[in-house]
Amino acid sequence: MKILTPKSKGTEEVFVAEGLGQAALSFIDEKELIRRIGLCRKSVYNLRKRAQLPYCRLGKRIRYHWPSVEAKILSRQIGGFDQ
Repeated sequence: MKILTPKSKGTEEVFVAEGLGQAALSFIDEKELIRRIGLCRKSVYNLRKRAQLPYCRLGKRIRYHWPSVEAKILSRQIGGFDQ
C-alpha cells in the first residue's frame, strides 16, 4: 500500500504517492486547480458534479490528479494543427 504524503511546492499542496519514483501520482487541491485552469470555484464544482472533471475523494477532502485533469481538458480541445 502506498501512503500519500503532502509535499510543499510554493503555495500549492501536492500529494505524492511514496515509493513510485518518476511515475509518482500527483494530486492537487481545488485552490491549485483553479489557479492552473483559470475557472471560478463554482465552475469547477459544476464540472465535477456533471462528471466532466475527474477527481478523487480522500476522506472529506477532494483532490485532483493533475495529469488526468489535463488529459480530460485536452480531450475536449476543438481545432488545432493538422498533421
